[in-house]
Amino acid sequence: MAEEYRGLVREMCERKLAPNLPYVKALFLGWFEPLKEAIEREQKLEKSKKQKSAFSPNIELLPADKMAVIVMHKMMGLVMVGHEDGCVRVVQAAVQIGIAIEQEVRIHNFLEKTKSYQRKKTLHDVQESMDKEKEMLRKRVNSLIRRKRLMEVQNLVKQDETKPWSRDKQAKLGSRLIELLTETAYVQPPANQSEGIPPDVRPAFRHIFKSVTKNPGQKIVKKYGVIECDPLILTGLDGTAKHMLIPYFPMLVPPKKLERV
Repeated sequence: MAEEYRGLVREMCERKLAPNLPYVKALFLGWFEPLKEAIEREQKLEKSKKQKSAFSPNIELLPADKMAVIVMHKMMGLVMVGHEDGCVRVVQAAVQIGIAIEQEVRIHNFLEKTKSYQRKKTLHDVQESMDKEKEMLRKRVNSLIRRKRLMEVQNLVKQDETKPWSRDKQAKLGSRLIELLTETAYVQPPANQSEGIPPDVRPAFRHIFKSVTKNPGQKIVKKYGVIECDPLILTGLDGTAKHMLIPYFPMLVPPKKLERV
């Protein structure tokens, strides 16, 4: 997926085709490079520290381009299935992103381990058979990833001996990645050429607080943090969905009964 975005960036720059992309993919294309660079800076900062930051644990365990793709897709997926006016609870989004990163880290580590097994082949028959099994398993995992059969991939890499992440660690990493997304992702409406007004560039996502009552009629108000999606994105998503809807045509002519041959 990360390779696809890098290829798209090159092609769009060379052929100037960005306006012709599907709406969401066009957004991702604009967000990908700034978010990737922000994650790379964070990873370099973590490596230079003597003690790891509690707010971005395990951020260096995956290439920045892969992390950027996961964050963009997860956040937009949560926005599209949400029912709160384009808002997603921060805790929910952070944990979901953390879980997705952990799963990708497991797959990444599994593929790297099987590569190392292939490099360290010995003359022993037992070791050679183990190497063949590892190589076959690696090819199978790669094949399943290409076919997007992620549940089967997760079942195969469950044998990994890596210690599972705590919910706290997942949430902290997800929170930091969301923060980087809010700092780097922007949207702007189509420019009005006639009036000469400068473009209205604004953040695609904002971290705000919402107040809600637990039950109707109660005065007890609870505040919680949400990531609010810009209305321009919601409008674009609605327009895309309308084009994707297939109109229903009733069957005016009843079907003929099947005859035995």
